Amino acid sequence: MSTRDPVVAVTDGGDQPTTNHEFLAATLTDHAAFVHVGDRTDDDLRYLTRFRGPDRQYAFVAVPGVDGPETTLCAPSLFGEQARREFPGDTVETATAGRPAGERAAAVLDEGGVGSAGDTTSRCRVRSHTRRSRTSGGRATR
Repeated sequence: MSTRDPVVAVTDGGDQPTTNHEFLAATLTDHAAFVHVGDRTDDDLRYLTRFRGPDRQYAFVAVPGVDGPETTLCAPSLFGEQARREFPGDTVETATAGRPAGERAAAVLDEGGVGSAGDTTSRCRVRSHTRRSRTSGGRATR
């Protein structure tokens, strides 16, 4: 999701917009999946997941489904219950919580037939959060 992608936020009567993953349907017509990896400082990831997790990375995965995108949150270890309460999507994955977020997202894709076993990984749209580092002189690092 780039800053140019139109996303309409609907509020629930409070200050927080509600999350509707239907806008991903357009992305998923041209891509096999949408993956976003980041942490709680990533505004896009917080919008997609509504999860106020830790500073550790976690992943959001969306694949085409019959009635719209099927979404998965790969929640960090010790945050499964909170993720289940806050995530408005379909599935919270915690079985592989000790592995890096990107690997966990790839495993979700593999399980759904989109990953390395399939031939569609080149059509996945992946977004990873970059963060400024004090040790890199303020340059964005991955």
